[in-house]
Amino acid sequence: MVNYRMHTTEEPPATRVRCGETGQFGPRCTPLFYTALLTPPRRLNWSEIPGAVRCRVTLSRLDTGGAAQPQWSAFAVPNGKISWELPALDLTPGTLYAWHVEPLFAGDRRSRGGDDPDAPEGVRAPHPPPGMEARFWLLDADAMAHVKYSLGVLEQSPDPEFTLLAQAILLSEAGLFQDALRLVQQGAKSDPQSVQTLLADTALSVIYRQMEQNLTARSGLPACFKTWVRNREQYHRNRVRAQMVNAQMQAPSAANERGQRPDVFARQDAQLPPFLERKGKSNKPIAI
Repeated sequence: MVNYRMHTTEEPPATRVRCGETGQFGPRCTPLFYTALLTPPRRLNWSEIPGAVRCRVTLSRLDTGGAAQPQWSAFAVPNGKISWELPALDLTPGTLYAWHVEPLFAGDRRSRGGDDPDAPEGVRAPHPPPGMEARFWLLDADAMAHVKYSLGVLEQSPDPEFTLLAQAILLSEAGLFQDALRLVQQGAKSDPQSVQTLLADTALSVIYRQMEQNLTARSGLPACFKTWVRNREQYHRNRVRAQMVNAQMQAPSAANERGQRPDVFARQDAQLPPFLERKGKSNKPIAI
């Protein structure tokens, strides 16, 4: 029986995501670059920024128009560290928050005065590179109660595979994309059989599709967020297609060994489930 416990733990940063042919990567950060959370984050994690002598970490509250109202800021000296513990902050459930990491580099005399009174001479803060900003919001009490109740109902299922995937989709529907993705990925690692891999990729594709729909409904978000999500969804959708093609190629030989005609595999083109089809979209594999 799958038992999904709603808790917070310090976990490694999320997997880096390549954005198609642009060479840019999605944020290797925790919390995930766009997700709802059950509790305020205790720590921010980000990917290493080569050459940075300092990083300015800022957490802001976004109003309905997308304007940022800084809530907290600090300067971190990397020294190989890519993590920063947050102080206790009074964050409002349902409000969108943004955090970003702004690297400061040595050797440029065009310093932006006043950014940091303790910054050494010759340090400037350029625009953050792609992937160094993220958004999150906290679930309100009603939404959290609904998620907890629904998870409890799903745990009564006698089918652990169904329970895991259903719980992941439920979390995704609530906007808990980080928890949903981790749940599916953990389940796939614990059971790497081909059928489970196919189910996991299908679930991940659906979660990223829901994530894209949520992004579309919000305004004022970085355009790269949709690019990262769209390419990630396409990557898992292509994996589903490849696995179905592989199964189609293997089944006829197995049927021939038994002296049976593989009517179910008579077609030469593997078809995706309808909810994974994207008409008019290219299915060119995305390099990850």
